[in-house]
Amino acid sequence: MSEIPLFSLVLIAMVVFTLRAAAAPSRATLWGVAITHGLALWTYYLAPFAILAALVMLALMGSLPRRVLRWALSGALAGAPSLVIAAVVLFRDLDARATANRHPDLAWGAWSPEEMLAEEISRSAAAIGGATLLVSLLAFVLACQQRRPAAAVPWSMFAIVTVAVAALSPVARVKPYYVLCVVPLALLALAAIELFRGRAAQAAVAALAVLAVVHGAGVTDARILYVPDAAAVMPRYARLVRDSGVRTVITVAHYDATLLAYELAREAGVSLHAALDGPVARSTVCG
Repeated sequence: MSEIPLFSLVLIAMVVFTLRAAAAPSRATLWGVAITHGLALWTYYLAPFAILAALVMLALMGSLPRRVLRWALSGALAGAPSLVIAAVVLFRDLDARATANRHPDLAWGAWSPEEMLAEEISRSAAAIGGATLLVSLLAFVLACQQRRPAAAVPWSMFAIVTVAVAALSPVARVKPYYVLCVVPLALLALAAIELFRGRAAQAAVAALAVLAVVHGAGVTDARILYVPDAAAVMPRYARLVRDSGVRTVITVAHYDATLLAYELAREAGVSLHAALDGPVARSTVCG
């Protein structure tokens, strides 16, 4: 099961608590701010970028009281030890990332920032519809114009995390589908469109009406977070290992051995013993 849906829910809760605390602080909302900031950091390593985007946007709009900032930073401090784990993962993956550069046919991860960003936008559009994504961008522009943090904050989080994944791609092994963790924030920005005033709001509603007619409910790619991915590579690779009779498999990264072990364990009558010898994960298949 992916942690991405949980992270998305935590980010939505973080936005709601932070906006409510900024507008009308109470003990409950302030505790919500602290807890969601800390939980976000412990849930997914992209959380620092989302938190930074939210706080900066609130500050730029003059909607970040010092009291709310202190509670947000307190929660972030509670989640700060998780950054050590993120750093360990990053440095541990450097060799695998270098292997991907030299042998892209052998190891995944050879993305340029431009390629990653383009693929992330494509994944986002496939998940919620290209027109929906464009209308959410319109909502963000209007929110900035009218100083409406309810729409500006979630969309800025979506944008900054998307760019951060692309920026990390030259040094970290990241995948385009990571952007799906923040795609719901673009929808959250769209949901706040009713707060807008005047003709801008009317134009946005008209755009939404066109969107509903053109796209309907024909977006399905977000299902990948909740159901098995039919295009997943590792199950096919596990079947190839099983059918070939190979007894030893050397993987590029140690967690590839774990994934392979999991898939082989699903095959009846197959067991696998994996060990990490220095930088090489050694897996022995016994059937």
